Amino acid sequence: MEFYNFALMALEAVIFAVVLILLLHFRARIGIGIFMTVLGTMHFLETYLAAKFYVQLPFGAVSPGSATMFAGKLLMILLLYIKEDATTVRQLIYGLLIGFVRRCIAVAVRMAVCLPIAISSGKWAC
Repeated sequence: MEFYNFALMALEAVIFAVVLILLLHFRARIGIGIFMTVLGTMHFLETYLAAKFYVQLPFGAVSPGSATMFAGKLLMILLLYIKEDATTVRQLIYGLLIGFVRRCIAVAVRMAVCLPIAISSGKWAC
């Protein structure tokens, strides 16, 4: 079972890299916005998987979000830096950072609203 999980994560990494490299290659035809949107969407998926989902591998439990998607995202950002200029990559990084901070604030607000209700009623109401 652990070897199957390892093979599945390797296949996920290959598919992830091939799709993003194709989007990067065709950025002149379809636009750089599609590539950045896919990276932003994958950033959300990567964060969610890293927090909630782990698989057992021969060397321990690993999250596919942090192991394959984070490494792939960094590779794509570096390739974009090579192909484009620093301003374009800076826009992508600022967008990812703002999206992450916005998500953290939303979770903190939800916890601030729901936690007192949960403590007083004894169950999570939100």
